[in-house]
Amino acid sequence: MQIARRLRRIIQDSRQPTFVYVNKMGAHFPYEGKYPPERAVLPVMTRTTLGNGVGKPQAEDAATRTSFRNAYLNALAWNVGNFFDALLADLDLSNTVIVYTSDHGQNLHDDGSPGYATHCTTARTSPAEGIVPLVVLTQIPEVLATMREAARKNRDRASQFNVFPSVLALLGYPPQAIARSASNELPLEAELPSGQQKFASVFFVRFGRQSVWNSIPARIETAAREGVSAGIRSRPSR
Repeated sequence: MQIARRLRRIIQDSRQPTFVYVNKMGAHFPYEGKYPPERAVLPVMTRTTLGNGVGKPQAEDAATRTSFRNAYLNALAWNVGNFFDALLADLDLSNTVIVYTSDHGQNLHDDGSPGYATHCTTARTSPAEGIVPLVVLTQIPEVLATMREAARKNRDRASQFNVFPSVLALLGYPPQAIARSASNELPLEAELPSGQQKFASVFFVRFGRQSVWNSIPARIETAAREGVSAGIRSRPSR
């Protein structure tokens, strides 16, 4: 919430072009203890804090699965939903662009696979670990129109790799300079190819170790996104 308030002040008071990078808390396991208990939709897991020796749940029964998912949705609603409620309330974005994404997805094992490992698998893994939100917020007419068209034509095609060249363009760098940058990726507003959505589950590749790239089929990405959106909108049932 302090970050949200600080960002609001920067956006409202800035008199010159300003670039702000924020690494904020999202919905990271363990989910318990990362939202006010009075805001929780029940049942949830036992409240813990990171590093206190409490491991992941061991039971595979339906009640434990429900509690695990509810705890995730509670953490998501508070650390993401409530963050944006505080940041965006009556905020003028007529001279601002906000790009929001995440560093990894969350595998809640909705497909029935065993275990509670949510991410950072060091082998072939579930596409859910690589599915992340990617949102552009603005009231600048030309940028808004461009990004709406990008969202329409690149549904299930955009990735975090496309963010960097787009941010360079927003900062005023010309296309020829962006083409000479360290990134050879297309910007979000380009016609992005299909079938290129991948994420690395092994990326520490010292001593000859090979990286492992996992594909995200479009149908899985769509189903996962709609499922999480529905959960946020309606909240889990008691």
